[in-house]
Amino acid sequence: MKKLIATNISELFSQIVQLQQVASTSPPSEQVPKPWRNYIANTVGIQGTLFTADLGLSESTSAAARFYEDLRRDDTFTNQELLWKLDGLRELMESEMSKKLFFSVPDSVAMYYGKERPFGESVFLNFPSARFDISQAGTCLACGCHTAAGFHLMRTAEVGLWELGRDRQVPSAKNSKIEFQEWGVTIGELESAVKAIQQWPNSPSKENAHKFYNSSLVELRAFNDGWRRHIAHVRKTHKPLEEDETIALWGHVYRFMNTLAAQIGEGRYKPLVWT
Repeated sequence: MKKLIATNISELFSQIVQLQQVASTSPPSEQVPKPWRNYIANTVGIQGTLFTADLGLSESTSAAARFYEDLRRDDTFTNQELLWKLDGLRELMESEMSKKLFFSVPDSVAMYYGKERPFGESVFLNFPSARFDISQAGTCLACGCHTAAGFHLMRTAEVGLWELGRDRQVPSAKNSKIEFQEWGVTIGELESAVKAIQQWPNSPSKENAHKFYNSSLVELRAFNDGWRRHIAHVRKTHKPLEEDETIALWGHVYRFMNTLAAQIGEGRYKPLVWT
């Protein structure tokens, strides 16, 4: 899917119409002056070629390229020929565009579309395995594919789950099976690891660690019970996500991943006992 800026379309067609008006009011057999030909070639010719190529309008791209070459090469180009060429290019573009499907992204969700780092720099750097899903979640949200966005957000949270397990050296992480383990099993292992924190000597580090891991567990349980199970399985009782639900889930996963990134990341872990 390609990003299309609507003003580019209107500007190009506006230029073509204006040039047609000029050509239609000039003597048909009169040659188009070279400076004027060069201007038309560099505006409609080049812009038309780039614009139609970007949209995948292959015939229009070839026609715009020929139009450019004709204007640059032919010193006897007349106003009548210019009018015919412009009219033909416009009609061909309109014909090809009528066979394409376009849609607009509402302003309220346009900010999510096609972003490389929508969760911020810290998450981008610390969780490279989640980059694709975070970006795709935003694009799906912007395009109205809310259940797909939720799916990508749960894959993002899963990366966080794995790294928490590796950080706490839970059994499934030690035997390199954490990526194949059910969420519930890994969450259970993390719960045991959090309970072990209570055995540390009382200190600010203990309090900070307990708050960090316990709050992360709360989020993971909510993701698993409230979202992941319903998104991952096809059941008659499961309804597609709505936009407001997806935006709320986006906020939850955003905060979760940024909270993790403040302390850990892929290959960046805390000591087993904080000091």
